[in-house]
Amino acid sequence: MIKKCRYRYMWIKNLTDEEEEVKKFQLAELFSRLGQIVKENKGYNLIYEVFEDPSAPLHTTRQEAKGRIMVERLTVVKTADLFSLSVQQVRREIKSCVSECRPGPNVLLLLVKPSNFTEDNRQTLKFILTMLGPNAFKHSILIFTHHEQMTATVSKLLTDCEARFYQMPEENHSGLMNEIEKMVQTNQGSFVTVSDDLKISLNIVLCGRKGAGKTSVADVILGQKTSEEKSSSECIKRQGELPGLCLSIVEMPSLCGSSAQTAMEQCCNSITLCDPDGVHAFVLVLPLNPLTDEDKAEFKILKNILGPRVDAFTIVLFTVESDPSAPAHTDFVSQNKDLKELCQSCGGRNLIFNIKDQQQVPQILNKVQTLTKDRNVPQSYTKQIFVQTQIEKITALQSNFPSTGTRPSMCLMLCLCSYHQPNILLGQLC
Repeated sequence: MIKKCRYRYMWIKNLTDEEEEVKKFQLAELFSRLGQIVKENKGYNLIYEVFEDPSAPLHTTRQEAKGRIMVERLTVVKTADLFSLSVQQVRREIKSCVSECRPGPNVLLLLVKPSNFTEDNRQTLKFILTMLGPNAFKHSILIFTHHEQMTATVSKLLTDCEARFYQMPEENHSGLMNEIEKMVQTNQGSFVTVSDDLKISLNIVLCGRKGAGKTSVADVILGQKTSEEKSSSECIKRQGELPGLCLSIVEMPSLCGSSAQTAMEQCCNSITLCDPDGVHAFVLVLPLNPLTDEDKAEFKILKNILGPRVDAFTIVLFTVESDPSAPAHTDFVSQNKDLKELCQSCGGRNLIFNIKDQQQVPQILNKVQTLTKDRNVPQSYTKQIFVQTQIEKITALQSNFPSTGTRPSMCLMLCLCSYHQPNILLGQLC
């Protein structure tokens, strides 16, 4: 510790009231040494080192330091390990930290060890920062805690932070302060804060065979608990609020084993329950095991009804009850031919999800939000897309039967399940 303080230290012993002169001398000596430190730092720099040892784990309590940069007051607040908290706990922690530096922080320092920072970590971090508004990355600086080779994931994060970074440990700490001051000036002294008013609607439909664990997944995401997964022949809609989100989750019953008309009605109902915004993601829930014939049939029926457009809105969720990052799990997905083909058909969007732990909820929600932004297609699968898909299918069927007067049976089925727009369908198709 003395070495880290550049050998600046002073012995102070407890003194009695009778030793007042000695006490005054010690105070004078202490202030003299403090003055020398201020002089060495040119009178304005104050550095608060978040880690004494960059490899040390984050503490679970916040720490605060105050000082001055030039003539401005500096407050540094260290959060708990946000990656180990549930969504609700993250929200409370961020609100508490923001309240300690009102009206809000001008700078967000993001500490990263490159070799340990994964794409899932990046997605979780992006979700957490959405709680501080859309401009959080404009107030962010990356701090690398170790001298390590930059990974592709860290490079993406660096781009999000507009290439602002600082390397620890460095002898010249003024580089960090210069970066902070430059960014604050660029942002004209603006700050980020937690918005309680901004709510984004997010609609998710959970698909999968009976017993796949759809109710358990909904429980974890919503932070609610039901007694057990119940078999239902109807779509069930559940709603909840998470930081910055109004979340709706529709559990669609198994399509495998149902009649063609029932399967069509269930798909239509799941989309109708998400009106007017539509379905932002169809999440195919699968236990992490070899695909069964029922699993394959479930996705095939869904795709046949909703058409090839559904691929762009589908995420495969493999459920486990242990550490999702375990090599046994990740290797199984990457090496199993059926699972690889399924994930590839959905654009490679998949996640191994621990249904016993809420810590992964930000990852799946961020995947859904990313799904609505990162593609050059509509942001949701709406009822209009569903109707258009059925029109195209019927038109294709009609072209295969040019000489017969028989209409495909799907026409009646479509009119029955799309009861919200019967006149349009009857006028165009029947």
